[in-house]
Amino acid sequence: KPAAPEVVKDKNLTITADGDCWVHIRRGGETLLSRTLRAGESVTHSAADVRLYVTYGRSGSVRVRWNGEDMGRPGQNRGVERVYYDPDGTTGGFAK
Repeated sequence: KPAAPEVVKDKNLTITADGDCWVHIRRGGETLLSRTLRAGESVTHSAADVRLYVTYGRSGSVRVRWNGEDMGRPGQNRGVERVYYDPDGTTGGFAK
């Protein structure tokens, strides 16, 4: 019996603002978003096969879901945080 084809889920990043937060999202060399999210606003972007780089201006003002998993707040403080999100589910910090 042939193996069933592997189902590939979209790799999505959802950012929900509890308070105003400037957010910059980059995929490859393309800027996907660069603006202030207002309290109650959400945005979702797909990582597909390319790493997403996100800069949060007030990291304590947003909550993040990555590949369906609640990642909480991107930083423990309310300052600037820079986080990458890989299609394989890994995350980490990055320099400017």
